Amino acid sequence: MPAVLDSRIPAIIGEAEVKAEVAVSKTCMAIEADAKRNLIANGSVVTGNLVGSIESHVEGTSGEVGTNVEYSVFVEYGTGQRGAESEFEGKPDGITYSAGWAGMSARPYLTPAAEASRSPFLVDVSRIYG
Repeated sequence: MPAVLDSRIPAIIGEAEVKAEVAVSKTCMAIEADAKRNLIANGSVVTGNLVGSIESHVEGTSGEVGTNVEYSVFVEYGTGQRGAESEFEGKPDGITYSAGWAGMSARPYLTPAAEASRSPFLVDVSRIYG
């Protein structure tokens, strides 16, 4: 009688996808919480509008954390000469600043939160697919 082999590949892929969804969700929640803490810690909370607007959205293995507050980018990256002088890990290249006025220094909150979650996320993913 011939042996019957059943493939476990579909089950393994399904389990890995569920674990990846958990890793993405966990990371987005951590980034959201850290960004809010960063705003409070760096003195950026005046009305609470910005800190209250930060949200995570996760769909399957894709997630994002952000805000729809128009001035959020100015808090994150600063403005004018002071903003141009602000350097921090993860600050993207190509941001332009008006040099004709002093402006305000960057008070990064979201970028540091994302950077802090990078390594733990990569560890989680390597455990799934490593």
